[in-house]
Amino acid sequence: MSKDRITIGMLTGSAGRVTQWLHNVHPGDVMVTPAGHEHDGRYYGGASFAVVSFSSDEVESLFEGEPRLTNMNSWNKSHFRTSAHASERLTARLHDIIVHLQNDHKALGKGEMEFWKRSIIELMTAPIRLNHPSESDRPLPSALKIVRKVEDYLDLAGTVPVHISEIFSKLNVSRRTLQCLPGWTRHRPGGISATQATV
Repeated sequence: MSKDRITIGMLTGSAGRVTQWLHNVHPGDVMVTPAGHEHDGRYYGGASFAVVSFSSDEVESLFEGEPRLTNMNSWNKSHFRTSAHASERLTARLHDIIVHLQNDHKALGKGEMEFWKRSIIELMTAPIRLNHPSESDRPLPSALKIVRKVEDYLDLAGTVPVHISEIFSKLNVSRRTLQCLPGWTRHRPGGISATQATV
């Protein structure tokens, strides 16, 4: 594993039993390996993984608005289980993104690369978020005010796709706050929905 980056691996399929750090692992489960730590697994048949890594410096921007995930203690060596229903949904969506990117032969702009990077990380960290719900004791701001801020941000972005986690970061609002808003699934004409890749 990386000496200076946090590594997240999601088991996407297996032909037999898989264990990580003596835990049985099932498709959709996520393993977190901190920077500088070794990965320990046993495979009793073929297995496929999706793996992403990011630096500790990126944690704040990637998970802004989710206090537990911006806490570096959340990125200790861990195994996060996923329900069978969630596993099927997560691995199917991840597969769809990979196929889309493989078949899309045009060069991606910086904004598009950032969008797909956040989309993949969002999917692969879903089991972590489900085990660590967002906790924010701040009072919920005016719904109308937040909706207007989100709309203004999307308008400034134009046709560049914007991932929902980027909105958390740039507007300093939590996932819980946005999910409580009636207008949070707004689509932009000609662009990709700000919430298209959320789970």
